[in-house]
Amino acid sequence: MLFLSALWLLLPAGFANMSPILAKKIFPKWNTPLDNGKTWRHKQIFGSHKTYRGLVSGTVIGFVVFYLQQILFAKFPVISNLSNFDYQTTSPLFGAAMGLSALLGDLIKSFFKRRLNIAPGKPWIPFDEIDWIVGALICVTFIFKPDFNLVVSSLIVGVSSHFIIRRISYLLHFVTSPL
Repeated sequence: MLFLSALWLLLPAGFANMSPILAKKIFPKWNTPLDNGKTWRHKQIFGSHKTYRGLVSGTVIGFVVFYLQQILFAKFPVISNLSNFDYQTTSPLFGAAMGLSALLGDLIKSFFKRRLNIAPGKPWIPFDEIDWIVGALICVTFIFKPDFNLVVSSLIVGVSSHFIIRRISYLLHFVTSPL
C-alpha cells in the first residue's frame, strides 16, 4: 500500500517530468532555451535542450494531473486510503508547484552535469532518475511532512517508473538513449 501511496503522490511530478519530451513533439517551434546560450565560467548554464516550453508544459501538466486526482479523490473513497493529505482542500496550484519543482530539480541536476562536462542527454546515474523526485518531495513538505518510509518508497517507485518510461520512450523514438 505504501508504494501505491508514493505513486499516487508523485503522479503530478512524474507526468510533469515527462511533458517536455511530448511538448517538443507538439510545439516544435517554441524552442527558446532557458539560458539563451549564456555561459557561466565559459560553460553553458543548463544546456540548449532546457526550454521555457518544457517548464511551462510541466507546470500545466502538474496542475491538470492534480486536478484529475482531486476528482478521483472525491468520487472514489478508496483513493483517500492512498492519499497523504486531503486533495479536496488543496488547490490545484499545488499540482502546478509539484510539476515546476520536479523540473527545477532537473534543472539543478543539469547545471551540475554541465560543470562536470557531461553532455546533454548522456546518462548520469542515479541523478537523472532522482532529480525530479527530490524536487517534488521538497515541494510536498509545504503541505505535509513525509515520513522516512514514504520518502524511500517514493524513490523506489520514482526510479522504477523512470526506467520503465524511459525504455518505452526510447522504443517510441522520443529519446535517443534507453537510460
